[in-house]
Amino acid sequence: RSTHFCPRCQKAPQAEGVSAFAIDFDTSSLVSLDATHPETITPVSSVGDLILTAGEFVDEDFTQLYAIDYYSWHLLTLNTRDGTSTVVGTAVLQNGAGINWSGLAWDASTGTLYASAYAQGRFGIDSFLYTIDPLTAAATLVGRIGGIGDPANGTLVVDIAVDAEGHMYGIDIVADDFVAIDKANGEA
Repeated sequence: RSTHFCPRCQKAPQAEGVSAFAIDFDTSSLVSLDATHPETITPVSSVGDLILTAGEFVDEDFTQLYAIDYYSWHLLTLNTRDGTSTVVGTAVLQNGAGINWSGLAWDASTGTLYASAYAQGRFGIDSFLYTIDPLTAAATLVGRIGGIGDPANGTLVVDIAVDAEGHMYGIDIVADDFVAIDKANGEA
């Protein structure tokens, strides 16, 4: 009897032990979980009265979660082992180009930390794209995230992401759209 190896017949390998981190708003805690078994959530540490609206890992360092506090606009790092936080600085939104932060995304292809922000405008909600220096928290406006949304209600990009090739994407919850965003000017 002959046996043979058939690559197409083999099951694809399953990921195991994929660490993930999140903020549990119910308990105000940094939590960890195995993304392949997300039913088990392990508290790491309390984050106190911080309301972290945006978070991202920078430069493949998964020991520090960069996050922005909703009330203070502090860019801070959270140690993923014990939850200790360190304020990097205040990420100040430019006048008229946002009232609060909504997302962070690290672009490994360029070494750039991007952020999204939103503001209630005269004709609805507007969203904006920024870069943030992870060493100083200095925020630089790239542009208004335009070309998407609802003409009557505007655009609210609640989070952004950048893939390995450097393509940026965002989620607009006004029009329920998943969109590509131009990192050079914010256009979608």
